[in-house]
Amino acid sequence: MGRAPCSRTPTRTGVAAALTCLLLVACESDAGTHPPTEARPALSSPTPSLTPVDASPHCLVRSEVPFGQEPLTFEILWPVNDGGILQQPTQAVAGRDIAQCPGTLPAEPSCHEPPWTGLAPDDFFIASGSRRLVEGSITADPRARPGGARGSARATPAPAVVEQSVDFAALEFAAGDRRRVGEFLEEAAIRCADAAPAVIGGRVAMVGRVPSHYRAGSAQIVVVTDPRGAVWLVVDGTSTLARSDRDRIVTAAADRLLPD
Repeated sequence: MGRAPCSRTPTRTGVAAALTCLLLVACESDAGTHPPTEARPALSSPTPSLTPVDASPHCLVRSEVPFGQEPLTFEILWPVNDGGILQQPTQAVAGRDIAQCPGTLPAEPSCHEPPWTGLAPDDFFIASGSRRLVEGSITADPRARPGGARGSARATPAPAVVEQSVDFAALEFAAGDRRRVGEFLEEAAIRCADAAPAVIGGRVAMVGRVPSHYRAGSAQIVVVTDPRGAVWLVVDGTSTLARSDRDRIVTAAADRLLPD
């Protein structure tokens, strides 16, 4: 219901009524401009902040292999060399919660690049169920020693430098290798790199071909497996390596990279 309009009649009674009316209007106007105060909660001591807890499982730990502990060096692969580049190898080791980290190798290989799984590196390591994965690359300029090169004017000139490169990866299997990683790698090498068996350094290896990074044509890829681990090497360079040199490199690498 609306409020009655204020009377404007100039009588004593009317004046009193008018004053009352003005007071009412002022009160109502003041109430409209100031909203009611909200109730304030009672003051209490502040709650201490909590550090967030990472609930995700620790599946693996990645790091560089410490200097001085590199599994392969120039001297191991090329006893005579003129320097080059050693990428500090990286390693992945199983984390404390690896048993909680699901992952399976694909049913079929993905022939894009070794190890032919189509998985991201961390996903591949988890799916492999392995204890450790080491990866690295060594590029060197091996030279044959020039005969009689002792400052003599008649010294045989040094042969042209041929750049050679070895990319390597090594898996250490968990006990029993229940996921049969070695078999997967061998079958993938056959399908994706047209690999065939060969005996190198007393071991049966799968030798195939992948595109070269240094020249038109292909590089050699060698997969060596045993019950404890697996190694795959891409042996590349500006020219095709002789079989004897390839076998020497593969033998030296497998001896150092496969678990004892």
